[in-house]
Amino acid sequence: MFNPNDIFISIAGFSRLTHLCFNLELYNNFSFRNNLHINVVYNGEYNLKELISINNLSCDNVVMLTGNEGVYRGALDGINASLKNFIESDKSIGVIHNFDFLFFYDNPFKMMITDLLKSGKSFLGWIGKKTHPPEKAIYETDCFVITKEFARQIYPIEPEKDKSIFYRTILHTEGVEESEVEVMEEWLFRRFINVIMP
Repeated sequence: MFNPNDIFISIAGFSRLTHLCFNLELYNNFSFRNNLHINVVYNGEYNLKELISINNLSCDNVVMLTGNEGVYRGALDGINASLKNFIESDKSIGVIHNFDFLFFYDNPFKMMITDLLKSGKSFLGWIGKKTHPPEKAIYETDCFVITKEFARQIYPIEPEKDKSIFYRTILHTEGVEESEVEVMEEWLFRRFINVIMP
Protein backbone atom coordinates (compact mmCIF):
# COMPACT_ATOMS: atom_id res chain seq x y z
CA MET A 1 0.00 0.00 0.00
CA PHE A 2 2.80 2.44 0.90
CA ASN A 3 4.70 3.48 -2.21
CA PRO A 4 7.36 6.21 -1.77
CA ASN A 5 7.21 6.86 -5.53
CA ASP A 6 3.75 8.39 -4.96
CA ILE A 7 4.87 10.89 -2.31
CA PHE A 8 5.52 14.60 -2.75
CA ILE A 9 7.01 16.36 0.28
CA SER A 10 6.98 20.13 0.52
CA ILE A 11 8.81 21.87 3.36
CA ALA A 12 7.80 25.52 3.67
CA GLY A 13 9.07 28.40 5.76
CA PHE A 14 10.85 31.74 6.01
CA SER A 15 13.05 31.29 9.09
CA ARG A 16 14.43 28.45 11.24
CA LEU A 17 16.91 27.51 8.54
CA THR A 18 18.82 25.23 10.92
CA HIS A 19 15.65 23.15 11.22
CA LEU A 20 15.38 22.99 7.44
CA CYS A 21 18.95 21.64 7.28
CA PHE A 22 18.06 19.02 9.92
CA ASN A 23 14.98 18.12 7.91
CA LEU A 24 16.87 17.57 4.68
CA GLU A 25 19.54 15.56 6.48
CA LEU A 26 16.91 13.38 8.16
CA TYR A 27 15.06 12.77 4.90
CA ASN A 28 18.35 11.86 3.21
CA ASN A 29 18.71 9.07 5.78
CA PHE A 30 15.35 7.51 4.89
CA SER A 31 15.78 4.06 3.32
CA PHE A 32 13.46 5.12 0.46
CA ARG A 33 14.81 8.69 0.01
CA ASN A 34 15.64 8.20 -3.68
CA ASN A 35 11.96 7.52 -4.39
CA LEU A 36 10.64 10.66 -2.69
CA HIS A 37 10.25 14.08 -4.27
CA ILE A 38 11.33 16.80 -1.82
CA ASN A 39 10.29 20.37 -2.55
CA VAL A 40 11.41 23.37 -0.45
CA VAL A 41 9.36 26.59 -0.49
CA TYR A 42 11.12 29.60 1.01
CA ASN A 43 10.01 33.20 1.39
CA GLY A 44 12.83 34.60 3.47
CA GLU A 45 15.78 36.83 2.64
CA TYR A 46 18.70 34.42 2.85
CA ASN A 47 20.17 32.74 -0.24
CA LEU A 48 18.66 29.31 0.43
CA LYS A 49 20.15 27.58 -2.60
CA GLU A 50 23.62 28.57 -1.39
CA LEU A 51 22.86 27.28 2.13
CA ILE A 52 21.73 23.91 0.76
CA SER A 53 24.80 23.69 -1.47
CA ILE A 54 27.29 24.70 1.26
CA ASN A 55 25.88 22.08 3.64
CA ASN A 56 25.90 19.39 0.94
CA LEU A 57 22.18 18.77 1.39
CA SER A 58 19.83 17.57 -1.28
CA CYS A 59 16.29 18.29 -2.33
CA ASP A 60 14.59 17.98 -5.69
CA ASN A 61 13.31 21.52 -6.06
CA VAL A 62 13.68 24.91 -4.37
CA VAL A 63 10.97 27.54 -4.83
CA MET A 64 11.98 31.05 -3.79
CA LEU A 65 8.92 33.23 -3.22
CA THR A 66 9.37 36.96 -3.68
CA GLY A 67 8.49 39.08 -0.71
CA ASN A 68 7.12 38.01 2.60
CA GLU A 69 3.76 39.42 3.61
CA GLY A 70 4.18 38.68 7.30
CA VAL A 71 3.75 35.65 9.49
CA TYR A 72 0.20 34.70 8.44
CA ARG A 73 0.20 35.71 4.78
CA GLY A 74 3.74 34.37 4.42
CA ALA A 75 2.63 30.99 5.79
CA LEU A 76 -0.39 31.05 3.48
CA ASP A 77 1.87 31.81 0.49
CA GLY A 78 4.07 28.84 1.45
CA ILE A 79 1.12 26.46 1.74
CA ASN A 80 -0.44 27.67 -1.52
CA ALA A 81 2.90 27.31 -3.36
CA SER A 82 3.29 23.82 -1.87
CA LEU A 83 -0.22 22.82 -2.97
CA LYS A 84 0.39 24.21 -6.48
CA ASN A 85 3.71 22.35 -6.85
CA PHE A 86 2.10 19.14 -5.59
CA ILE A 87 -0.87 19.42 -7.97
CA GLU A 88 1.52 19.96 -10.91
CA SER A 89 3.62 16.92 -9.94
CA ASP A 90 3.04 13.30 -10.94
CA LYS A 91 2.66 12.28 -7.27
CA SER A 92 -0.64 11.33 -5.61
CA ILE A 93 0.06 11.97 -1.89
CA GLY A 94 1.34 15.29 -0.55
CA VAL A 95 3.05 15.87 2.80
CA ILE A 96 3.27 19.57 3.58
CA HIS A 97 5.03 20.84 6.68
CA ASN A 98 7.01 23.68 8.25
CA PHE A 99 10.80 23.85 8.42
CA ASP A 100 10.68 22.92 12.11
CA PHE A 101 8.44 19.84 11.84
CA LEU A 102 10.83 16.88 11.88
CA PHE A 103 10.49 13.18 11.02
CA PHE A 104 13.40 11.51 12.79
CA TYR A 105 12.83 8.03 11.33
CA ASP A 106 11.34 6.68 8.14
CA ASN A 107 9.04 4.14 9.84
CA PRO A 108 6.71 6.71 11.54
CA PHE A 109 6.59 8.60 8.24
CA LYS A 110 5.62 5.40 6.44
CA MET A 111 2.98 4.61 9.10
CA MET A 112 1.45 8.09 8.71
CA ILE A 113 1.03 7.64 4.94
CA THR A 114 -0.29 4.10 5.41
CA ASP A 115 -2.85 5.35 7.95
CA LEU A 116 -4.17 7.91 5.46
CA LEU A 117 -4.40 5.31 2.68
CA LYS A 118 -6.14 2.76 4.92
CA SER A 119 -8.66 5.33 6.12
CA GLY A 120 -9.83 6.09 2.58
CA LYS A 121 -9.89 9.77 3.52
CA SER A 122 -8.36 12.70 1.67
CA PHE A 123 -6.72 14.55 4.54
CA LEU A 124 -4.73 13.65 7.63
CA GLY A 125 -4.02 16.39 10.10
CA TRP A 126 -3.74 16.97 13.81
CA ILE A 127 -6.28 18.79 15.89
CA GLY A 128 -4.62 21.56 17.84
CA LYS A 129 -4.38 22.03 21.56
CA LYS A 130 -7.45 21.21 23.60
CA THR A 131 -9.75 24.16 23.47
CA HIS A 132 -12.92 25.10 25.28
CA PRO A 133 -15.48 25.18 23.84
CA PRO A 134 -14.61 22.17 21.63
CA GLU A 135 -16.17 23.73 18.54
CA LYS A 136 -13.25 26.17 18.57
CA ALA A 137 -10.88 23.27 17.77
CA ILE A 138 -8.79 23.65 14.62
CA TYR A 139 -6.41 21.56 12.53
CA GLU A 140 -2.77 22.45 12.84
CA THR A 141 -1.04 23.62 9.67
CA ASP A 142 2.44 22.63 10.88
CA CYS A 143 2.11 19.30 9.07
CA PHE A 144 -0.62 17.62 7.07
CA VAL A 145 -1.02 14.87 4.49
CA ILE A 146 -3.37 15.35 1.57
CA THR A 147 -4.44 13.52 -1.59
CA LYS A 148 -4.05 15.20 -4.96
CA GLU A 149 -7.81 15.15 -5.53
CA PHE A 150 -8.50 17.09 -2.32
CA ALA A 151 -5.54 19.42 -2.93
CA ARG A 152 -7.13 20.38 -6.26
CA GLN A 153 -10.38 21.16 -4.44
CA ILE A 154 -8.90 23.40 -1.75
CA TYR A 155 -6.29 25.20 -3.89
CA PRO A 156 -5.91 28.13 -3.73
CA ILE A 157 -6.69 29.05 -0.14
CA GLU A 158 -8.00 32.62 -0.35
CA PRO A 159 -9.49 33.55 3.03
CA GLU A 160 -11.16 36.71 1.77
CA LYS A 161 -13.23 34.60 -0.67
CA ASP A 162 -14.28 31.87 1.77
CA LYS A 163 -17.34 32.36 3.93
CA SER A 164 -16.89 31.95 7.64
CA ILE A 165 -19.38 29.89 9.61
CA PHE A 166 -21.34 32.22 11.87
CA TYR A 167 -20.35 30.60 15.17
CA ARG A 168 -16.67 30.42 14.13
CA THR A 169 -16.67 34.14 13.37
CA ILE A 170 -17.90 34.91 16.87
CA LEU A 171 -15.43 32.54 18.53
CA HIS A 172 -12.59 33.78 16.34
CA THR A 173 -13.15 37.44 17.18
CA GLU A 174 -13.70 36.87 20.91
CA GLY A 175 -10.10 35.81 21.58
CA VAL A 176 -8.81 38.01 24.40
CA GLU A 177 -5.22 37.81 23.26
CA GLU A 178 -4.06 37.71 19.68
CA SER A 179 -2.11 34.52 20.45
CA GLU A 180 -5.44 32.76 20.98
CA VAL A 181 -6.35 33.40 17.37
CA GLU A 182 -4.62 30.87 15.12
CA VAL A 183 -5.12 32.74 11.86
CA MET A 184 -3.58 30.29 9.38
CA GLU A 185 -5.36 27.35 10.96
CA GLU A 186 -8.68 29.20 10.83
CA TRP A 187 -8.15 29.98 7.13
CA LEU A 188 -7.48 26.29 6.40
CA PHE A 189 -10.58 25.20 8.37
CA ARG A 190 -12.71 27.80 6.59
CA ARG A 191 -11.46 26.54 3.22
CA PHE A 192 -12.36 22.95 4.14
CA ILE A 193 -15.88 23.99 5.10
CA ASN A 194 -16.36 26.00 1.91
CA VAL A 195 -15.26 23.01 -0.20
CA ILE A 196 -17.21 20.37 1.72
CA MET A 197 -20.37 22.45 2.25
CA PRO A 198 -20.42 25.12 -0.49
